[in-house]
Amino acid sequence: MSIYTMRTGVANHPEKTVLAQLTDAVRSGGMIKLSGSNFAVEENNPSSLGVSVQAGRAYLKNSTGGNAYPVISDAVETLTVSSNATSNPRLDTVVLYLDLNAQPDEDNEGKDVAKLAILAGTPAASPVELTDAEIQTALGTLFPFEKLAVIEVAAGATAILNEKITDKRRRAYLKTPRAVTIITDSASTTPDGSLSDQLEVTANQDFTLNLPTNMEIGDWLAFIFVQDNVGNRNLTFNSSFLSMNSDLEPNNLPNKATTYMIEKCNAGFRLYLGGRQE
Repeated sequence: MSIYTMRTGVANHPEKTVLAQLTDAVRSGGMIKLSGSNFAVEENNPSSLGVSVQAGRAYLKNSTGGNAYPVISDAVETLTVSSNATSNPRLDTVVLYLDLNAQPDEDNEGKDVAKLAILAGTPAASPVELTDAEIQTALGTLFPFEKLAVIEVAAGATAILNEKITDKRRRAYLKTPRAVTIITDSASTTPDGSLSDQLEVTANQDFTLNLPTNMEIGDWLAFIFVQDNVGNRNLTFNSSFLSMNSDLEPNNLPNKATTYMIEKCNAGFRLYLGGRQE
């Protein structure tokens, strides 16, 4: 194995203190970057009933809380896909995870804790991916994990080719402002503060903004409301917003944007008009 992580296993250096700075900084786990081959899952060469996982760097953090762990792989790892003797295809999931039951071995540089696995799906005429809950149950209740890829394993398959591998990697996010997340237009939306600090929607119908979820006191979220090329789309806010401006009307002209700022405070959510595009 060549996959490393940090677990102390030492009573006078508790793991939560060693990892505190990283845990406080990482909002959600994932790859350090998605460009290049960072933990990419690829077919073996020569082709076989298996896959290769490229070297990379990642953070693993349980979605329900707990420590954030840095993971580094400095060599290609080869995994074997179990045979499919049924008459139907199945979808297997490749995961990178931490075995928190493994006892760290200081002489093994933490290589016995961070692991790769292929979790087999259920064969079916129209197979479905394992859910996050199913993956969590298979690995261990609190084991942090990241999905790397989903593999379509045909009935009687003897090799896995790249066209049967779907990339499922995601980027790790820090608790800092990030790129704008584009919301799919619908009649309403409930912003998720764990996904982004900046959300944008181009409205082609009247729109309602609900109270955000996953925001802590002191968090800010920017909401950018853009009219489509028709314009005159009305914007309604949840009545529980604490309005800090008497005029919250958006610019109703076609293709014009209006920015709003949402602050989570002790009393709830304060809503500010950031500005209208002229």
